[in-house]
Amino acid sequence: MGLTRHPLHLLSIADNILILNLEKTVLHLESLLLMNKVLLVDVSASRKCPQPCEPEHVDSLKGHISDLLAHVKAAERVASQPVSTSQIFSADWNLCTMFGVLLGYPAFYAFNAEKGFENCLSLTPLRVFTVQASCPRISKDLRVRIYSFSVPENLYPAMKEELDLWNALLNLSDPSCHRLSTLNRSEW
Repeated sequence: MGLTRHPLHLLSIADNILILNLEKTVLHLESLLLMNKVLLVDVSASRKCPQPCEPEHVDSLKGHISDLLAHVKAAERVASQPVSTSQIFSADWNLCTMFGVLLGYPAFYAFNAEKGFENCLSLTPLRVFTVQASCPRISKDLRVRIYSFSVPENLYPAMKEELDLWNALLNLSDPSCHRLSTLNRSEW
């Protein structure tokens, strides 16, 4: 194929397809499990405003991450082609949270999906992070938005240290293309 240096894996979760580098995904999931502080924000509609999740909810998420890690490691062991596929799903998972985990967001939203998909983020001031890539080898003016995510402004001070670390690691991740995380404050 020649498009990438690493084999790709197509992971199907509830009829959604994610394209993964298995080796990097394993490292990412392992690092999340080793973290002392996972930034999990409860945005359930029953709350007046977003709050950090209770420790037992964080432990539950780590259990889901462990299940996902075991699946990805098994897929990595049997992958022999440039592109491999697998499927995983658990009715216990909050897909919004799990996709945030797999996409590499440093903070994840959680809510009780059994009670619906409503949340308490309406009219909540958010701090929005936009991740862009620039590659001077292609064009010095070209910037491509990779993704963006938000954290509630009221929780930002408590999350700042972890978000700064995530930003520093992101900027070190690929020296051939310059990545930058720009901080935009948005009021919603």
